Amino acid sequence: MIRDDIAAERLADLREWASTSQRSQQSELGWSEIGHSCSRYVWNRLHGVPSPNLTKQHVLAALRGTGVHAELEPFLETLGYQVEFEVEYGGIPGHVDAYRDGVVEDTKSALAEKVRSLRLHGPSQAWRTQVHGYARALAEKGHDVHTVRIVAYAIDSSDEITVWEEPYNPEIAERAVARVLELAEQTDPPEPGMDVSWCEKFCRFHGEGGCTGRTVGDGLPELDDPAVLAAVEGLREARADVKEANERKKAAEHALAGVAGIADGFAVTQVTVAPSEVPDDERIRDAYRFVIDDELPTKTKSGYSYVSVRKARS
Repeated sequence: MIRDDIAAERLADLREWASTSQRSQQSELGWSEIGHSCSRYVWNRLHGVPSPNLTKQHVLAALRGTGVHAELEPFLETLGYQVEFEVEYGGIPGHVDAYRDGVVEDTKSALAEKVRSLRLHGPSQAWRTQVHGYARALAEKGHDVHTVRIVAYAIDSSDEITVWEEPYNPEIAERAVARVLELAEQTDPPEPGMDVSWCEKFCRFHGEGGCTGRTVGDGLPELDDPAVLAAVEGLREARADVKEANERKKAAEHALAGVAGIADGFAVTQVTVAPSEVPDDERIRDAYRFVIDDELPTKTKSGYSYVSVRKARS
């Protein structure tokens, strides 16, 4: 028996519990939030704006992340890392995951798609600022720091890890602190920097008394996050490749029109799909085909032909 009522109650209890956890109740803005791409979020944290969305956010991802960190801590210790210790720079606290031989390492657990995004486009502004902030804090205490590293573990893939690193750059952390000081002195909140579809799922400040997020029609700000810029270029290139691939496909099909035979081990055939009668609205068919007796109005679906190229059977 499936008990959706118990599942809903358990999820509500879990969200309530998570919203009262030490991390959720942290009053100080930490390095994990400093580089947030939304200045409105940082401003809200600095000015003590209520968080109406704490009990509505996705909670299982955070739970998994906490579990991954807990399991990796003793493992990293066996590799000689100093793990899980507090630091502070510019009055901003942080929690270093791992440090060894001049390398500051931050652990991330995420869906495989995000792990691959780190590989292709580099870290987000928030992730990059966070690990450089930890490094700046350690350097200020006299530690030798020369490299920052992010290790992302895929939670929905058996063995997928991406490791990104770059030379430590103190200016990244210093610029982040300067941004915080500027926002702290700003009396009026800045415009939201994230789309509302993201805010309602992931932002603690979304909702009444908080922030509505950016909506269609709002003026769009200039973006300078390197990961965002790389992703935009990657998407444009991918779409261009798809367009080019479609053009090559059509050209090849034209060249193979009417051809039937074996070419370099591949069987080339012509497939013809005859015209057929289909429901006038497929959505109506899918929604009501089990609950109505009357015949649905139909329309004629045109026939078409295409070229099939498959590995020939030996």
